[in-house]
Amino acid sequence: MSQVLSMADLQSKWPAAFTEIPHDSRSDRFVHIPTERIIEQMARKDLLPVQVSAANTRDQSRWGFQKHLIRFR
Repeated sequence: MSQVLSMADLQSKWPAAFTEIPHDSRSDRFVHIPTERIIEQMARKDLLPVQVSAANTRDQSRWGFQKHLIRFR
């Protein structure tokens, strides 16, 4: 079984998952749902993060806003 990742691990290695506001390029109609909220909701159902990946970005203004994937178990 994969090891569960703590919130501290996630936040230090994948900051995009903890962005509180959307990137400036998003329109006013865009609804931002913080990934941290999703992680907390999943944990309430006993589904914990075991693997995370994030897309690379060449544009430094997008660092911390890139797409990310979290696997739960």
